[in-house]
Amino acid sequence: MKRKFLVLPLAVLTAALSACTQENGPDTTSPTVTLNAVTSPVTTSGAVTVSAKASDDVGIKQVDFYLDDAATPFATDTSADAGQNYTATLNLSAAQNGTHTIRVVAVDTSGNTSTQATQNITVNIDNVPPVVTVTGLPTTTVTSAGTYTIGYSATDNVGVTSVRGVLTRQGTTTTLLDQTTTTTSGTLGSVSVDASLNGTYTLTVTATDAAGNVGTSIQTVVIDIPGTPLPNPGTTPTPDTEAPRVTITVPQSPITTAGNYDILISLSDNVRVTSVTGYVQSDALGRIDLTNLDPAGGKATIPVSRAFNGNNTIYITARDAAGNEGKAQASVQVNIP
Repeated sequence: MKRKFLVLPLAVLTAALSACTQENGPDTTSPTVTLNAVTSPVTTSGAVTVSAKASDDVGIKQVDFYLDDAATPFATDTSADAGQNYTATLNLSAAQNGTHTIRVVAVDTSGNTSTQATQNITVNIDNVPPVVTVTGLPTTTVTSAGTYTIGYSATDNVGVTSVRGVLTRQGTTTTLLDQTTTTTSGTLGSVSVDASLNGTYTLTVTATDAAGNVGTSIQTVVIDIPGTPLPNPGTTPTPDTEAPRVTITVPQSPITTAGNYDILISLSDNVRVTSVTGYVQSDALGRIDLTNLDPAGGKATIPVSRAFNGNNTIYITARDAAGNEGKAQASVQVNIP
């Protein structure tokens, strides 16, 4: 039995194929993107979350996040979360204080790009340490027995969150005062002295603000009250063997945007930290020494660029008058496009 085939005229077949081609032609429709509001001003250094919503008639490939006029995005997200938000992390420090523009652009699976959505933000991160003034206890020599009240005042451009005062005898673990308060002025405490306490002391008063900036006042006080000679430092019954304590706080890893980044260094010792050294060991750049580190602690600012891409480890060593050493290290990844 012969099979019969339907033969279509060439013109009909051509028209059918043309209609199919037009129906399934290339996607030329651009996606749309909306930037979710970012809290401004930014007053705290660290990571700021930026998010956006994007839609397209076919599908979203990615959302790119830019800062100011940068040609390269500081982050790219290829998948939305449960709330259909595409998110990125922007690391900011006081070095970026000023006005900036965040831009987001969506790209669909056909390569079409959206019109960018933007928002201006103000960065106003506090990098000014408090100023501390100490009153009450003589800053040179105490020659009369009695009770001395240690007063203080601390001011800051934003606000002081805590003040700590420590009076310690040099070369020993003897502490006559260690008091912390949250008030910006007043009395840290009273110290009663007589000839039995003759010796050299260090009075350290530190004030910390909400941004973690630390202001310090350090005074040397000699108690020399007639009746008992000053102790011979060579006969100190208990030598200082306690190492300083070192804590390092680094920016959130990875760093994806070039700029100046602060390394926060916190130091403490049973007597007093006399010197601090440190360096960055970079996979890409080798060893980079940190200079002008404060024995009272504080921060070191490092200008980070693409040259730092890879792992970078910060090493800090603190030494006291007895030669004891305290060490700490912390690492951060740099991945700047």
